[in-house]
Amino acid sequence: MHRELCPFEQVILYPSFGFRTEAGGPWTLDVTGAVRFAAEGAWRKAIWCGVLRRMLQVEMEELDKEVFRRRVAAFMTLSKRGRTVSVAAAGAEDRLDPIVCRTLANGQFRGTLLLSEDQVEELRSVTLGGSAASIATDREGRNGGQRTAGLLHPMAGTSIALRVISPYHRGGASPCGHVHLLEPSGVSVISDIDDTIKLSDVIHRRKLLENTFLREFEPVPGMAEVYRDWQQQSAAFHYVSSSPWQLFDCLNAFLAGHEFPVGSIHLRPLHFQGMSLLRLLLSRPNVKQRTIRGIFQRFPQRRFVLVGDSGERDPEIYAAVAEEFPMQIERILIRRLAGSSDVAARLTHVFRNLTRQQWQMFDGPDELPRSLE
Repeated sequence: MHRELCPFEQVILYPSFGFRTEAGGPWTLDVTGAVRFAAEGAWRKAIWCGVLRRMLQVEMEELDKEVFRRRVAAFMTLSKRGRTVSVAAAGAEDRLDPIVCRTLANGQFRGTLLLSEDQVEELRSVTLGGSAASIATDREGRNGGQRTAGLLHPMAGTSIALRVISPYHRGGASPCGHVHLLEPSGVSVISDIDDTIKLSDVIHRRKLLENTFLREFEPVPGMAEVYRDWQQQSAAFHYVSSSPWQLFDCLNAFLAGHEFPVGSIHLRPLHFQGMSLLRLLLSRPNVKQRTIRGIFQRFPQRRFVLVGDSGERDPEIYAAVAEEFPMQIERILIRRLAGSSDVAARLTHVFRNLTRQQWQMFDGPDELPRSLE
């Protein structure tokens, strides 16, 4: 059974990418997002506070801070299955038919929007005045206010703006987002987030929980500058993480606040049933590897730089991808974490089928190449 959106439900569009098989050909735009609404009842917050207090051994005052409330809020929303969501290219809502997507059990939806070369050239110049936003209305259908999701504006002419077609908005405000356009050939950077560009301390489980729920996100110093240098050389970016989609808003704002290049974001879908809080945040190698494989398959002519860290399974995942797509690997860069044992020996073994020029271990961004040539 499928239903239209309800006035109190929130729609969010995730940053994604568009592709074409040849220069001058039609474009396929990946459209992804989710429908959710805030669950009422203090009991949900009480459960989360109780679990986190026991795991972190902190006083209740720590759980009453704004950072905790902001982080845990998304985990207290409910996903809506079977909702119908209409998404159109912004600037052409009255001329081009929208695509109609339906949400899955986890509240997420996915679809594809097909545009000709002429349509894309016309719509490249359309801006939304913001890079990505979602909108929520209360139970009376009043606009709860447009909320910027956080990413910086895409570089001019490199994206198509999208807008959700919904009756529950006022003054033209509606959930919106961007699809980043990638040509068939070029260089793409696939980057992990936790402990690669954001200090998470995944190796120490308690620290991971503290950094996720109690602390402001902090960047790995210097990584944003390196990525911006690569962006100036026309590199495209895909941020692929094992973090759950519930952290999207916070991670999105982190990327914007520290001026990382825009790009598609790929997180992990999940259900809570039978899963502990800690397991929600830990790496799921199969999911991450499958996501990366999908990106490689969409862009068979592009070359890829894979950036990760030694904390969990990034080296093993990247080695498996390199074995499957050897001609597309430009370079693999692994950040060595303090506390990781025998990293050099581990990487030498994991990357034994690659040339030494194809992979590099680094401790800080000053060791990374500033040129991708």
